[in-house]
Amino acid sequence: PARPMGTWKLAYADFLTALAAFFLVMWLVKGMPQSGREDIADYFAAAAPAGTLATDTEVPDPLIHLSAAIAASPAFADAGDTLDLVILPDGIRIDLMDQSDAPLFARGDTAINAHGQTVSEALFTALSDLPYAITMEGHTDAFPYASGQHSNWSLSTGRAETMRRLAIAAGIDPARIRAIIGYGDRKPRLPRQPHHPTNRRVTVILHVPPHSSIPVT
Repeated sequence: PARPMGTWKLAYADFLTALAAFFLVMWLVKGMPQSGREDIADYFAAAAPAGTLATDTEVPDPLIHLSAAIAASPAFADAGDTLDLVILPDGIRIDLMDQSDAPLFARGDTAINAHGQTVSEALFTALSDLPYAITMEGHTDAFPYASGQHSNWSLSTGRAETMRRLAIAAGIDPARIRAIIGYGDRKPRLPRQPHHPTNRRVTVILHVPPHSSIPVT
């Protein structure tokens, strides 16, 4: 009877295929200009999953569990790429970001659209029962608006203020709002792509003091 081919041969063939693909990618990247490599790095940085650690500093397990509970809320389930969560050493950062096909605000204005209102209300409802202080940061892309109704400075501050009002309407205690800050285009999410849509965002920072009692869902 014919001797059956060992399964190790199939695994070895898969390995050789993957190795060939790897060297092909390395060859292509070697011939790519530095700007192209930076664009690829920014792409994968923007696609980092929710719950990313922003630091190598050890983070308490309760804070990790809290961030996971927030990321598992309906707000994140329905928002797609609009929301991103990052764990900080002393809290949680949540970015509400424009997407090319799903902006949050009217172009060059502080008026939030229906999509932005739905996403932000769901997020603030998820955060409403937590006791921690909140800072709201507004950010724009690098396109100038100085000749119109708004500059990038006033636009970013106004959008953060719009989010503050929506947060209070969704049940956030006004006393929890620590600061409203507008950074204009000075802190882009993707520094090497200053005009990228995700640079237009409002960042919600949840301040969790060290050794505080963290409610875990």
